[in-house]
Amino acid sequence: MTAVGTQTSMKVPLSDIYLDDGAIQVVSRVLSSKRYILGEETSSFEREFAQKLGARHAIAVSSGTSALHLAFIASDLGEGDEVIVPSFSFVATASPLVHLGVRPVFCDVDPDTLTLDPNDLRRKITNRTKAVVPVHLFGHPAAMDEITEIADQKSLKIIEDSAQAHGSMLGGKFVGSFGIVSCYSFYPSKNMTVYGDGGMVTTNDSAFADEVRMLRNHGRSEKYVHQSFGYNFRMSEIAAALGRYQLSKLDSFNKARREAARFYDDELRSYLETPTETRNARHVYHMYVVRTQRRDQLKAFLAQNGVQTGIHYPIPIHLQPAFTSLARSDKLPVTEESCETVLSLPIYPTISRDQLNYISHQTKTFLQSNS
Repeated sequence: MTAVGTQTSMKVPLSDIYLDDGAIQVVSRVLSSKRYILGEETSSFEREFAQKLGARHAIAVSSGTSALHLAFIASDLGEGDEVIVPSFSFVATASPLVHLGVRPVFCDVDPDTLTLDPNDLRRKITNRTKAVVPVHLFGHPAAMDEITEIADQKSLKIIEDSAQAHGSMLGGKFVGSFGIVSCYSFYPSKNMTVYGDGGMVTTNDSAFADEVRMLRNHGRSEKYVHQSFGYNFRMSEIAAALGRYQLSKLDSFNKARREAARFYDDELRSYLETPTETRNARHVYHMYVVRTQRRDQLKAFLAQNGVQTGIHYPIPIHLQPAFTSLARSDKLPVTEESCETVLSLPIYPTISRDQLNYISHQTKTFLQSNS
């Protein structure tokens, strides 16, 4: 290893998945059962996930994207409708809408939390608007009190994108419990994972849950009886077993992420813009996202010194090539500026104090020498 400044060089990944013998044992358990689709592991995962996050129903699906897709269908959205979504998000927040003939209307984000801006939401509502999709971005809750008030006034459905916010809270209430439905992702970098793609739909509405459950399995109400044109959006038994295993560790994982975030805050807040945690919010730091006008140079410097970083997101959805014909010409200044300045630093449950020290030291070294 080579010396960098006063510290020994090390390599630090942006994300690292927790893996131990327990995960391997649950896979062996499924293989031994010889039941691989929609068995006891899936039903147990659904029950345990719903209980953990305070929902009446949870439906396990193949990805966070398919969770959103099914939630949009079950919300009776269709041709000619408009749904307001933040442009500063992963493309899957909006792309399933297009498949249904729904027009996504892009909204700007709050400059502090980078979640949907309630003021811009008000401006974007028309007589075609049927729903709003708040995204609890990077693990911080959206402004659900204000969004709920607006939605109630305008008779809009709230479909929560909680893909990055497992266990995040606002006012002592879990995100995902403010709207008619919430959608989660278990992609490998998320706060909990199924070690591949996977997702979950949660709701308190029994009829809504029944429809999603049927749609994920080819529209099937019973074997070889298909009530609707559904999809193959099922979760495998192996994924469900791994999800149960990770769910049992979610609290400790989130605690570790929050401790790492506090360390970064203390070390870096004098050098660049660190993430906001608003009053009554509990951030779970799916990503630790800083902002600086020297983002690209800092990213390159950290890469040279073994630190992997990410940009979430370099191009907003409304400027993606696939969406240019659908997006209005409105400017989204906070979104567009954020895409130029955000940088995700490594954060995961097993990140060590030595790694946090090293990343902070290298970040400060760059910023001090380029002030």
